Amino acid sequence: MAESFRAGVELPDDCRIEIADDRLWVLFPESDFVIQTRPADGPDSVHLIFSVAVRAPEPSLETWWDKWSVPAERRVQAEVARDEILTSRKMILRMLDERFGAGRRSAEMRYA
Repeated sequence: MAESFRAGVELPDDCRIEIADDRLWVLFPESDFVIQTRPADGPDSVHLIFSVAVRAPEPSLETWWDKWSVPAERRVQAEVARDEILTSRKMILRMLDERFGAGRRSAEMRYA
């Protein structure tokens, strides 16, 4: 999957991708996603394991974490990961906007 991301999976401009060991990091200003793959039943399937840390805007020091997994076919795992990240980020931006306001809605609308 890391090779697919390097090859150009389209993500928003405000993210940075890092690859370390068996983890793919997709870093946004307000959240960090970590993706790992694990074997699933059958040679053509994997489990994508997502972890996310979400930071509240300053001056708050609130941080939230979550972890979940999604099954995927090996041949489309990068696209499944991308879609999962974008959908999750949209929910994160909405949650931050509802809780803290301050211009988060415009960022959310760019990725709707």
